[in-house]
Amino acid sequence: MALIYFGATIISLGGLFLLNRIFRAAAYYNERFTKISHGEPTFLVLDGKPMLKNLRFEHMSLEDLNESLHQNGINEISLVKYVIKETNGQISIIKEDPAHTTTRENSKPSVALTA
Repeated sequence: MALIYFGATIISLGGLFLLNRIFRAAAYYNERFTKISHGEPTFLVLDGKPMLKNLRFEHMSLEDLNESLHQNGINEISLVKYVIKETNGQISIIKEDPAHTTTRENSKPSVALTA
């Protein structure tokens, strides 16, 4: 009796292994299948503004997002250019480049105009 259960277990494991190989091959050779099975990266913050619809889609709250930012040493969401949730679940944070940020001081013309 034990051999029947053991045999059924081996056949089930073999079937799962075969399915895994088939899906991996399909994902490798077909980009569309890869997008369906693995998904695509999702922007959570764009130019310092949280994308609430995408946060809801990824089942994240603003508190979760702020916690991720704090873990990376960022205290304000406005200091971030992009936050992306990758397909593997990791969160990538791209900080705003201070040299390209427009402020009142650096938005003035560098050449004085005379009349």
